[in-house]
Amino acid sequence: WSTPVTDPQTLDAIVQNPDNYYLNLHTVGDPAGAARAQLAAAFTKPASVAAAIGANLDKNATTLAPGELISIFGSNLAKVATDLQGWTGKTLPLSLNGVSVRIQGKAAPLLYVSPTQINAQVPMDVAPGAQPLVVGNSVPYQVNVAAVAPAIFFYPVPAIVKNANFSLVTGTNPAHAGDVLVVYATGLGLTNPATDTGVIVPAGIIAQTAPVT
Repeated sequence: WSTPVTDPQTLDAIVQNPDNYYLNLHTVGDPAGAARAQLAAAFTKPASVAAAIGANLDKNATTLAPGELISIFGSNLAKVATDLQGWTGKTLPLSLNGVSVRIQGKAAPLLYVSPTQINAQVPMDVAPGAQPLVVGNSVPYQVNVAAVAPAIFFYPVPAIVKNANFSLVTGTNPAHAGDVLVVYATGLGLTNPATDTGVIVPAGIIAQTAPVT
């Protein structure tokens, strides 16, 4: 076991330049140190972005909206896959395993990184229009940003359910006139009250989107 490293500057230095650091293994039988190894060099191969779509994984959902959850695909995006399992913070990280994403120069909160896919949130203050998306030191990838870009989640299963019993609407369990439906989606734009980029909305607060038609 080891005492935790809690200094953010030290943690950032380990991620950015791991080859400057060593791990030492001490045992009861050999308290001076049984083994010592240098950490591998930082992953510096340039990332290459091939696509950025809504996190519902619809290949046609290429228009993005402020606050939307998105998936970025490409190569060399990260060295290893990492998600937020065990994370207990109130604000999503802007760097994960040394990986960062910027849209219009604004840092995008991250939920998952891997060599071929990144899941992130579009910053709330990104302006509409064609904007550059950059992963680390990649060549800018142009994305189209609009005020709203609704994307209904449908993978791995459709995400429209009946509110009364939360059963999935299917061909054998169809919706009927008068039913209340819950539709899981992203890309519905800014909210009222406003939500900040990467901040988890506290329980009990209903942040409404623009009217849905």
